[in-house]
Amino acid sequence: MKTKSLIILTLMVLCLIATSCRSHRQLIRDKRVADTVMQPSTKPTPSVPTLPNQDPTTKPTSNPTTQPAVKTPKYKYQTLSANMVVTVSDYNVNAQLRMLNDSIIWITVSKFIELARGYITPDSVMAYIKPTNDYIRCSMADFQRQYNIDIDFATVQDILLGQAVKTKVITSTPTNPATIGELHYAKNIKAVVKHPRLSGTVQVKYSSIELNKVLAFPFSIPKSASPLK
Repeated sequence: MKTKSLIILTLMVLCLIATSCRSHRQLIRDKRVADTVMQPSTKPTPSVPTLPNQDPTTKPTSNPTTQPAVKTPKYKYQTLSANMVVTVSDYNVNAQLRMLNDSIIWITVSKFIELARGYITPDSVMAYIKPTNDYIRCSMADFQRQYNIDIDFATVQDILLGQAVKTKVITSTPTNPATIGELHYAKNIKAVVKHPRLSGTVQVKYSSIELNKVLAFPFSIPKSASPLK
């Protein structure tokens, strides 16, 4: 189905989703993905990693060698919300994007009605394709290993924020640079995908963008959905 292939290609660029991310046997079909919501009184802050075998309730000692380093975010934003037009060949879809810096990329794709939704973190890839009632849920490590794909969460964030990226799978070219607050991004992005199972060119055009608003990141997979084949 042409429509299904174009939807999945769009998600591959925006959400690290390939055309046939076969589910593993441990996927649980009747488990719903819990909503992730940022409460209005909560501001997103970088998480502090826990050292292996470290009890998270244990107070840190004064020894500097035991202190986990806090990673400074590459981009100066806390949350981002945007509306986009995505074009694959001559097929256009609308997309709504939400991001929590270095933590979540959330997207819905629509053409009059919702077609697909995606949710990725540095550790996981999830998506639901509504017209065919298919879903994807796998770890980022499994995704990279199974498909030998040299892109990760940080790479997709770079692409969406207008960095020129070149890997063996995706080459992105940003144009029409812009600035909002302290964030520099590109209003237009061209991404060329070269994958053994699906290749093509995707054009992304931002129609609006906002920073540091209180956002929710709801995501669910219906119980009736089947693993994408």
